[in-house]
Amino acid sequence: MTVSELKTNNPWRVVADKYDPGKSNCLFFEDGNTDYVHPEDLDRIIKFNSCNPDKEYRIVTNTPPEPWRGNPLSARLIILSLNPGYIPEINMTLAKLLQSNSALRKDLMAFRQKTLNLEARSLLPLPEDESGKGPITCKEAEDMLGGWYWTSKLKDLRNEFFGGQIPTSKEEDKFYKRIALIEFHGYSSIRAKESFPPNRKKGELFLKTQEFVAELIEYIAGNKLNDEVRFLIMRSKSRWESLLKWKGIWDEPDFQKKLIVKEGSRNQAISKNNLGDKYDKILEIVKG
Repeated sequence: MTVSELKTNNPWRVVADKYDPGKSNCLFFEDGNTDYVHPEDLDRIIKFNSCNPDKEYRIVTNTPPEPWRGNPLSARLIILSLNPGYIPEINMTLAKLLQSNSALRKDLMAFRQKTLNLEARSLLPLPEDESGKGPITCKEAEDMLGGWYWTSKLKDLRNEFFGGQIPTSKEEDKFYKRIALIEFHGYSSIRAKESFPPNRKKGELFLKTQEFVAELIEYIAGNKLNDEVRFLIMRSKSRWESLLKWKGIWDEPDFQKKLIVKEGSRNQAISKNNLGDKYDKILEIVKG
C-alpha cells in the first residue's frame, strides 16, 4: 500500500469534510449532535451510551474526534494511548470561549482538519497554521484544548532534547514535528471503560475507524524507509494487543522491533524516572 492509498482509505476524511469553521459552534456542538461520529461507528456508540447510566463513561459525540495527534506518517516517536480525555471545563467551557473568536476558530478547525487527513506536520500547529489574527496563537489554543496534557507529559523529553536550554519557537517546532500520538479509539470520554470498544468476549467487532488505525500502524511498522521509528505503549497494552493481534500485526517482527512497552503504571510521563533505561532509547530516537 502506498501513502496515497492509505490516505484515500482513511475513514476520518468523511468527518473532516464536516468541519465547518464558518459555524460558530464547530468546536463544541450542542448535546445530541453526532456529525463528528463516523457513520459506520454510530450505531454501536449510541447503543453503548444508552446502556451506561454513568455519564462519565459515555462517549462524547459533540466535540471533534482525535484518533491521532501530529502526523504518525512522519513522526519518529508514536505514542499509543487509549482515547482522548474530556474535561467539561476545557472541552466545553473553554472550547465555547475559543470558538467565539472567528479567526482563532478558523485556524483551529483548519489545523484539525489537516490532522484528521494525515496532512499536519506537527503535534502542535506550526507558523504555517497561524493566521496571526486571533487574540492568542493557534498553537496556544490547541494546547489549551488538550488540557496541556501532552506538553506536560513531554516536558522532560523536550528539556533534554534541547540540552536544558530554552529553545526559540522555531526550534521548539522541530521537537513537536518528531512526535505523534495514536489513540485506541478517537472519541472522547471523561473516563475510559474497559468494555468499550469493543467487548471482544461477547463477539463485538472493532469500530470501522479502529480497523484503519491498525492498517496505519501496519503500514508504518513495515516501512523500511524509516527503521528508526518507535511505537511507545505506556498503558492499556492489552487493548492494543487485542486490536493488533486481530489484524495479525502484533507478533510481526517488523512491529515488535519498533515497539517499546512501559509495564506496571498508568503514568504516561515520558521521563527517565518513569521509563528507566527505555527513556535513553526514546531520547536517542527523537533526537535522530
